[in-house]
Amino acid sequence: MLPETLFHRIGTIDLEENEEVINVSPTVDVDDDGSFLIADGRESRVRIYRPRGSLVTQFGMEGEGPGEFGTPTRVWRQPDGGLMVVDMSRGFMEFDSSGHRYLRGSAIPVQMLYTADPLSVDFTLVAGLLRGSKDPRPLLHVWDRETESFLQSFFPTPGDSLTRLAARNFGWADFARRGDSIAAISAFTDTLFLFDPAGQELGRVPLPIRDFRRIRSYNPRGSPVELDEWLGELHLLVDVHWLSDGSFLVQYQRPRGADNEWNLLRTTVAGDRVFDLRNTPELLAVDGDRLFFVDPQSLTPNRWAITRLRE
Repeated sequence: MLPETLFHRIGTIDLEENEEVINVSPTVDVDDDGSFLIADGRESRVRIYRPRGSLVTQFGMEGEGPGEFGTPTRVWRQPDGGLMVVDMSRGFMEFDSSGHRYLRGSAIPVQMLYTADPLSVDFTLVAGLLRGSKDPRPLLHVWDRETESFLQSFFPTPGDSLTRLAARNFGWADFARRGDSIAAISAFTDTLFLFDPAGQELGRVPLPIRDFRRIRSYNPRGSPVELDEWLGELHLLVDVHWLSDGSFLVQYQRPRGADNEWNLLRTTVAGDRVFDLRNTPELLAVDGDRLFFVDPQSLTPNRWAITRLRE
């Protein structure tokens, strides 16, 4: 549950579902008109919902053909109205404004494409483990759409050799931008890194997560059950949001299959803890001062609670 002393609930949204549409693992972007753009990695689908939750369309399916998805992780609206889908294994995939006409795709030379965000019409900031590079592999890259190549790469995978080894197989990275600054996190480390647009490190913010669980051992040849148990003992940073007052919201989890433990940290840029909450609902999106969580009373992620932070 979300403590009422910290969060003010302002509404609820129920996403329309039917026999062909079900939300399993939504990654949510809020469009300029308040609509919701959803990439569902488990379902290999992209959906568009109106602000009140009615379904506009669903498109895509699992596969390797044109317009088909592996694991879509994000979708955004481009300046010309088209849709850009980020797929973990297939790179960038562009569609028309309706989503029903596939335009083109771009393979990205990373081992796994975690997420991305447009810097401009021509350049996109990409988070992913660079394929074939030497350890520590960089996690952030500037993609040039015209040349279909990386302009530059930065943010070497942080941590000791054991942590970096685990990151190559189970890692994740995320970032948030504010003006010309980039705040980045890597799954297995309790530090937030700040960069300028050229990739120069500006500073580090120690994340004051209580009893952060670090990697002490790693057996990549373990059975699936052993690997699940190993992951369940760790804390993994999932995403970061840069709030208007300059503070950060960092969501982290303990993976437990279908019952992941979601946790939420708010910290200042100086690393001072505002709150560190355990067993929260999953935070899906931040849009201005609105925070969208999976409703604590809902068993599935198709009902959302809309909240604001109390100051």
